[in-house]
Amino acid sequence: MGGLLRLALYVGLAGFAQEIVAWVASRFVRLHHPVTADDIIQRFKIMRRFARFVAVCLVVILVGAYLLLFPPFPRVPEFGRGLPSQTATAAFQERLRVAFPLPMTRNEIASGLIAQGFDVSKDVATFEKTRFPCTLIWRIWWETEGEAVTDISAMHGSRCL
Repeated sequence: MGGLLRLALYVGLAGFAQEIVAWVASRFVRLHHPVTADDIIQRFKIMRRFARFVAVCLVVILVGAYLLLFPPFPRVPEFGRGLPSQTATAAFQERLRVAFPLPMTRNEIASGLIAQGFDVSKDVATFEKTRFPCTLIWRIWWETEGEAVTDISAMHGSRCL
């Protein structure tokens, strides 16, 4: 049933399109051969394929741009990339002390860690990245006297199912 309906639509559109093309050709352009219904149907098929191609390209571009602007997973902070798995906590603490040399204020450390993707709550910052079946966890905490940070410590680890 759907095939007959589609064929009737093509034949109807082809006949209408053929009349329009013939009228335009008789008024403005001299054609060397008459346009047939098969020519019109072939052109519709080509246009439909092209429209599908353009639609797929647009979807791919839009999805790619969205994922680039709003990544689904948080990016690993720069000072934590490429940590060795055996001595991760010691290396992480060393990189942290280099990235945030003391003395600093509580607000400077908090804003720097927020910029790196950490969630900051009072004097503790946490970063978690889940990659099935494990979750990577980084915790940073600091001690303060007034607004000045006196000590900064960190823990790096993971938990798996």
